[in-house]
Amino acid sequence: MGFLLWALVLATGTVSARNPIPEESGFSGFINAGAIYTDVESNMVAGNKFGDVGNPTVGSIFAKPGSESDVFPLLNADIRYTFASTRTQLFIGNRLEDFVRFDMATQVGVRQGLPDSSSVSVSFVISSFPAEVWADPYVAGVPRAETDRKNTGFRLTWDNLLNTSAGVIYTYRNIDLDSELSGLTQLGLSPAAAALLNREGDHHEAEVYYDWRLRERHILSPAFRYNRFDLDGDAMANDRYSLQLTYAYRGDRFTVVANGVVGRGNYDVVNPIYLTKRQDDIYGGALQLFWHRPFGAPKGLSLLGTLFFQENDTNIDFYDAQTFATGLSAFYRF
Repeated sequence: MGFLLWALVLATGTVSARNPIPEESGFSGFINAGAIYTDVESNMVAGNKFGDVGNPTVGSIFAKPGSESDVFPLLNADIRYTFASTRTQLFIGNRLEDFVRFDMATQVGVRQGLPDSSSVSVSFVISSFPAEVWADPYVAGVPRAETDRKNTGFRLTWDNLLNTSAGVIYTYRNIDLDSELSGLTQLGLSPAAAALLNREGDHHEAEVYYDWRLRERHILSPAFRYNRFDLDGDAMANDRYSLQLTYAYRGDRFTVVANGVVGRGNYDVVNPIYLTKRQDDIYGGALQLFWHRPFGAPKGLSLLGTLFFQENDTNIDFYDAQTFATGLSAFYRF
């Protein structure tokens, strides 16, 4: 799973989850619609139903990936209904970091305020528009077939825990491919060796964050994430550790959100094709600029500009990945 994008979290869905539960009953949330340009280098991901980012044909399974670009429609939203008397919210939506991972995951859940001003939530997570990957990535000289990669699971969140600005998030997903043929098409691997490349299995992600308010309009938010990809193929199973630092300024006319992430991935066993154990170094950053009420627009409407970059540098050239994305959208909060 060499193509994971973890930034772009504070400005949209996650902040909606951390905001106080409204004191009045009714609907709240946001809708974000526009377009996003991506330039992607990856030998593992093909794209999704909205566009392609991978090259079907590669010259060698020992070479770095080439670059592919495309423009995608951008649409994500978070819709909530609050029952003020019980401080209960029902919600449905998707997060931007799932979108740029090319997996349009949708959350459906409930959030409950607690007497100490913290809140807990539980939600189901489903792939509304799954990412497309290659059924067998290790094929050279001829076109590779695409297959859907689906994620289903749940997410548990505790915000403002113990009446502080800290929070914890746990997400479980089951990863399922419609057709998993890794290493079975051209390489002539034994069934036991090919099984080491299986990309299906369980994904556990745990995050701890703290929102540190520097001043009234300034927030600094460090976060630590641990990911365990407990996949059926031991050569693809891995542990990932990442640190993210996010800065946000919320002004009357402009809001700026900038973050950076560094991480490391360590794989369980030696890869049967490349005869070495894979290691990943991950780093990236994102910048989002909200222009509130542009050109005298109605209250709640903003223009949102997004820049994103992430690099996944591995000790096996074939698994290297890089993503650049820039987008422009209309962001409406209500």
